[in-house]
Amino acid sequence: MKIIELKNISKVFNVKSEEIKALDCVNMEITQGEVVTVMGPSGAGKSTLLHLIGLMDKPSTGELYIDGEPISSLTEPELSALRNGFVGFVFQFHHLLPEFDAIENIAIPALIKGRPKKETYEKAMQLLKEVNLENRKNHFPSQLSGGEQQRVSIARCLINDPKLVLADEPTGNLDHESGTAVMDLMNRFVKEKNISLILVTHNPALEKYSNRTIRLSEGKITP
Repeated sequence: MKIIELKNISKVFNVKSEEIKALDCVNMEITQGEVVTVMGPSGAGKSTLLHLIGLMDKPSTGELYIDGEPISSLTEPELSALRNGFVGFVFQFHHLLPEFDAIENIAIPALIKGRPKKETYEKAMQLLKEVNLENRKNHFPSQLSGGEQQRVSIARCLINDPKLVLADEPTGNLDHESGTAVMDLMNRFVKEKNISLILVTHNPALEKYSNRTIRLSEGKITP
């Protein structure tokens, strides 16, 4: 089943009165449970593609469909609700809030969504156990290693049961051993929970985790 479809998507940025085309008539589909690697040189449009699919930006032309429905007709509150429930994000820089401990960082997206506090913290604790960090639940980001912070960010992205996870260079700041552990963990979760994963990376070694690879160059998908 298709959960994401891009039809003739282009994205243009205006920089100092000059038009920069970050994406140029991109067409692609993502099915439920599929893992797709997106690769390409810097400036190819990878992050722009992720921002559009993650509903953090809108295309200049073309249409994005989620579960078969076009997003162009959605209001901002509807987009926000969809973004917070349908999509989970894992970034190279963990974006954990420094003033909150591990379990609080995991719980925040669900609390924003309006889920009951007790239920949310019970689920956050379960996710901490699943990423093997239950003994670090009250540690702040500054007290965690890079690999531990990334595991917290993975747990956080799963708190609202997303159908799609977008990962932008999730191992880019980690050593080889920590990066492998993080990818093995993400791979286990997407298989167990039937989540689709779009993985943006420069590292060809990560292709082994995916069903297929999409290559971008100058905003276009290349063979």
